[in-house]
Amino acid sequence: MLNRRTTAALTATALALALAGALSGINAPTRAAAAPRAGHLPPVTLDFTKADGTSGDVTDGFAAVKDSDGNVVGTEYNTCAKPTPDGTKMLCTGVLDINDIGQISHSTVFPVDPAADAKFTGVTTGGTLTYEGLTGAVKLTAKGGGKYEIESS
Repeated sequence: MLNRRTTAALTATALALALAGALSGINAPTRAAAAPRAGHLPPVTLDFTKADGTSGDVTDGFAAVKDSDGNVVGTEYNTCAKPTPDGTKMLCTGVLDINDIGQISHSTVFPVDPAADAKFTGVTTGGTLTYEGLTGAVKLTAKGGGKYEIESS
């Protein structure tokens, strides 16, 4: 049985997470007192159209992270390398930094020039704050023109 102090602390934490999610444009996850669970990232768009970075066999750069309404809710930072001899695939590692509510790290191997609507899956390697303990898959869909939809699962 939870005492009043524990119940009040859990309630305050849940309210703080909900407020942080509302302010950032992304709903904060619900956390149950009995079984805390890492936050889930709803689908967001990585927009590399205004990105600046380096190019070549190893690239780095960043992208705006946009919610379903097109609002910028964070930044994606990444580094990619062409691991195949023919240069058709890249290994990319990145960090999604969602405005003040957490970061998610991920790694993905995908085609260098993916067709629009090409889908690929990578690995979520961890998270911080709201996303602490998050692991599993990260799903990407190429949208063309330097844009990708990304979602953790």
